[in-house]
Parts: sequence; structure tokens; C-alpha cells
Amino acid sequence: MTATPEGIILPLMPFLTEDGKYNYDAVFRQVDTALDNGIAGIFALTTSGQSELFDIRENKTLTELVSGFVDGRVPLYVGIGDGTDESYSREMLRHSQTIQADAAVVKCAGMTPDEQVDYFRQLNEEGAPLIAYTLGNGEKRLQRIEDIMVLPRVIAAKATIDLRTEGNDDYFKRVVATGKPVYAGDDVSLLAGLQLGAIGGINAMANFAPDRLVAIPHELRIGHFDHAKELQQDMNSLLNTLYYGKDTNGQPIDGASALQCAMAQRFHFGNPTMKEPHPTYTDETAELIHRAALWYLAR
Repeated sequence: MTATPEGIILPLMPFLTEDGKYNYDAVFRQVDTALDNGIAGIFALTTSGQSELFDIRENKTLTELVSGFVDGRVPLYVGIGDGTDESYSREMLRHSQTIQADAAVVKCAGMTPDEQVDYFRQLNEEGAPLIAYTLGNGEKRLQRIEDIMVLPRVIAAKATIDLRTEGNDDYFKRVVATGKPVYAGDDVSLLAGLQLGAIGGINAMANFAPDRLVAIPHELRIGHFDHAKELQQDMNSLLNTLYYGKDTNGQPIDGASALQCAMAQRFHFGNPTMKEPHPTYTDETAELIHRAALWYLAR
């Protein structure tokens, strides 16, 4: 089993209990549902999964249990934070090795380009496989991506880049040109990222519709571009509500909360509970989400 498979990696958004704890029974079912639908890997402790709102003990417990749930069927990746709390990141890096994760996912926050490179060089010395997590613009983007990807322990990149924005494709091409595997992380740009050379995607929407996400790279791979394009367009129509729409009070919708709500509506083994500052959608806005999701699933 390769540590960097082609296809869709699930950035796990774990269901919570009504009192805001990780719901381990539901997470077990989430993992099984994902793998039954062709997901190629699991990424635990993602930003969309609210891991930054839990303490290190809770996050260690979750990743250890997820490792047991996955049981080597697909690669497991563990997020180790964004470097803001270096002691947390280093302890989670060691923990990822303890549970035999296939790689640690490394994100940088508030660092200069030189500091980003130095940080990756330090982590490279720890010996664990690393996935570089780069975002669309500003300080979150790994500006010196070539100097990071050349490090021996960096095995791949997650590039969450909105390729609809002019100029972003140039940066994405730089990441691909490093020669190491790249996963497209922006849901609305998955197909575009695959066309630019990504070997797959790490996409939050896989929590709701793993079957639909898996189909996009598959259809592209077998030469059915028009169908892959149609699948992407259908997903983007749903995302106009889930990520970019407004709730019934006219306020911008919280994308993570909307996605969690849609997941609970579809699978019936979790609930839409979110931790503050994210809202929990259970009323009129939940119905708005439900209608949009039903349209998508009926396509």
C-alpha cells in the first residue's frame, strides 16, 4: 500500500455528541462508510473537523481510535496543528509515529517564508513522513514551496487553492512541478486541480458524498471528462448553499456547520452539533440545507 494513493482522501469531520465531545461510535461508522465508498485514505484532525477546539488528550484519543478503525485498510494521516503551539505540534508528531500513521500533515500559521522552511527542516529531522499543507494566499501559503518539497521526509502536498482566482493556477503548477504527489484541497476546484496534475483530492465534501467525490477523478482517469465536469458542476451548485450561501436570517452561512448538518441529515447516525464559535443548524436553516442536499443527491 502506497502512502500517497491516487484518489480522494477524507479529511474527517467527526460527529460530536450533543454535549460537544467526539462521538466515537459515529466516527467508527463514518470511517466505514467512507471506505465502503472507495475513499483512498483518511486524514484525521483537520481544521474543518474542529480539532483546534479540543485538547491534546482528546485529539490523541481520537486519532488512536481512528487508527484502529482504519486498521491498515488505507493510509492514515494526522494533522499536527499549524505550528502556533510548537510543543503541541511536536507531541502530535511523535503521537502520529506511535499510532503508525502514514504521515503527519503540517500547516504553518503566522510565519515568514524563511520561518516556514526552517520549521519544515526541523520536523524533517524527526524522521516521520510529512505532508505539506499549503493554502491559497497570504501568510498561509508556503511561499518557498520548492525548498520544502525537496526535503526527504516531505512525501506530498495538500494544496487548498481556489483555482477560479486569477493567478492561483501558477502557484498550483509550482507545487506540482516539485515532482512529488499533490492533492487538490479546494472542493470547488477539484477537477481543475486534477487537470493540472494533482493525483487526487483531500476534500471536505467527501464527508457528505464520498461516492460523488470519488467519481470525479475516476471519470477523468477513464477519459469521461464531460461526466467529471458535470459532477463538479453539480457539487458546486450545492456549495453555493453550503459554503457560500446565507442562512434564513440573511447572515453568511457557516460552511463547516452546514456540511455537518447535511451529513447528519443524510446518514442518520450522527447529529449536527458543533462547538462554538460555529453555530449548530437545527431549524429553518437546516431545512434550507436539506432541500439543497436532496437536489444534489437526486442528480
